[in-house]
Amino acid sequence: MFCENCGKQILEESKFCKFCGFGVVKDSAETSDNGKQVAAKNKPISMWDKFAEIYDSKGDERAKYNNLSSNEAWELINRIGKNTFESFIEENKEQLNKQPYKVLENLESTIKYAVIGGYWLWMTENILKNGDNWKLKPIILDNIIKEWTESIKGLSEFLKELPQDLDSAIGGYQNFKVNSFLENSPSVKELPTEFIDKIKFEILSKILWGYMIGVAESKYIA
Repeated sequence: MFCENCGKQILEESKFCKFCGFGVVKDSAETSDNGKQVAAKNKPISMWDKFAEIYDSKGDERAKYNNLSSNEAWELINRIGKNTFESFIEENKEQLNKQPYKVLENLESTIKYAVIGGYWLWMTENILKNGDNWKLKPIILDNIIKEWTESIKGLSEFLKELPQDLDSAIGGYQNFKVNSFLENSPSVKELPTEFIDKIKFEILSKILWGYMIGVAESKYIA
């Protein structure tokens, strides 16, 4: 199908356009070849729809997903979000010093949720493959940091064999976060294209780093 906003072709199961972040509106049912209506609930849930369910979850539902995680993974998520934001600010202070403080707040939140979103993409993939009732062995923070560091070293090889549904979900989430950031920080649009490309790459890399936290944590699934 094609995005109603930018016109580019996207996957049928997409909830957001991976090119422009535009929300995709779908009918609640599909028509089969013989003209009968097939309930949407009978169709296997896509990675993007399951990811959106986790992303939007609140209360008891969010607690259910959080219980699948370790405190150590979230400590690493928070460290990466904070440290990479501070590094990005330092490396690009000439451009960012002239921006309103609100822009820096939006950028900090965007980078943090890029890491979180990447981790949730890993959780989404694991739930779809293995269900949602796994248990974790005890984890030492230094050990999961070591596992994560090793997984980052293999990122290039991992990307060469990225499954299509995961590739689409990563691209969709990246565009969603980029477009949300630019929409909430209009003054950034006046900066050079090269700098905006830096922001896009930073968001993508943090999504991948967040996913790799899940890969590291998965070594401790009982």
